[in-house]
Amino acid sequence: AVNSTDASEILFEHQVFNEMLEHASHMSSVLEKITLFYSQRRLEQTKIVT
Repeated sequence: AVNSTDASEILFEHQVFNEMLEHASHMSSVLEKITLFYSQRRLEQTKIVT
């Protein structure tokens, strides 16, 4: 049988993982929009700025 503490920890880990996936998806969407904005306006840097 699964200990209730272990079950709570597993549930917590699943919730954290699901939230991380959701945030990663949103971050990817924002990055795509920024990339599109820069490419449409030809603002890409061809060399590294330091």
